[in-house]
This record gives sequence, structure tokens and C-alpha cells, in this order.
Amino acid sequence: MPMLESALRALDTLTKNDVTEVKGMKSPPSGVKLVLEAVCILKSVKPARVKDPQSGKMVEDYWEVSSFCFYSSASTCKCARLTIVHGRYGSMTASA
Repeated sequence: MPMLESALRALDTLTKNDVTEVKGMKSPPSGVKLVLEAVCILKSVKPARVKDPQSGKMVEDYWEVSSFCFYSSASTCKCARLTIVHGRYGSMTASA
């Protein structure tokens, strides 16, 4: 799958500084949120329930939990790559 292979190559280019920059974002772009939500889902990380400032309703939010799960490790990019590969090849196992 060309898109998957492209995503895996892109992960190989990320540095610790890139991860630190994303961690420092208070309101990340929608693409960043979408990618981290997908990784949370692949890793079976449950979202936080937060109040939506616009509607006032409770919504699922992966941004808060992703910062604890993925930014505490120096090997975040390697972990994300193994998670994607694990999703593609179900027989592989990976741990963070």
C-alpha cells in the first residue's frame, strides 16, 4: 500500500525535537489530532471525556491522553512505527 509505506518513511524522518514541538501545542492542527487519535485507537488507549467549549456537551478527546501515552517516551517515533506495522501485520507484537 503506497500510502502506508509513505507514512512509515515519514515516521523515520521525525526527531525528538519534532515530538517536543507537538507536545507543546495547546491547540494542535486537526491533522495532528487525527493522527494521534488513530495511534491511540490502534494502541487501545481510551479517550478522555471533556466538555466541548462550543456545544457544552461531553465529547471524547484523545489529545489529552495522547500526550501522556506518547510523549513520555524517547522512542515515540519507533513506537508509532511499530504500532502501524502491527496493525498491518497482525502476527507482530510491539510494546512501548
